[in-house]
Amino acid sequence: MITLNYTGNRLPRALGLAGVLPFIAMGLLSYIPWKHQVDVHAALVSYGAVILAFVGALHWGLAMRLEGTVASRAYFWSVIPALIAWVALMFPTLGGALIVIVGLWTHYVQDNLIIGELNAPAWYLPLRRQLTAGATVGIAIALPALWTL
Repeated sequence: MITLNYTGNRLPRALGLAGVLPFIAMGLLSYIPWKHQVDVHAALVSYGAVILAFVGALHWGLAMRLEGTVASRAYFWSVIPALIAWVALMFPTLGGALIVIVGLWTHYVQDNLIIGELNAPAWYLPLRRQLTAGATVGIAIALPALWTL
């Protein structure tokens, strides 16, 4: 749940929430019949793929401050979301959207498993959960429209 008494760094929260807006907007635009509707659907999946690659890269950045097994695991995992995103872009729009949703939540689960060892700030996981939920809602809004393609 997003609360108004957020105690973490406000800039990442503001930027993250702003990054959810395109998901919601494109999800809603999926129901407006116009000649560019297919482009909106493709843009939604493409944006989701970009965000998925971005959240994977966060592990790379956190790993750069570490050495050993933990850093190696983080480096390894950091490239997996980009690969998932790439695969999502090769599927038809509905399949790509579902892959992006699964990829975002898979990465969130991975965050929960390793983030304590990566010394991320305390606000990171709650914010990631909120942003993942927001992105998922935006994509999910479009799923019935994508189903009819």
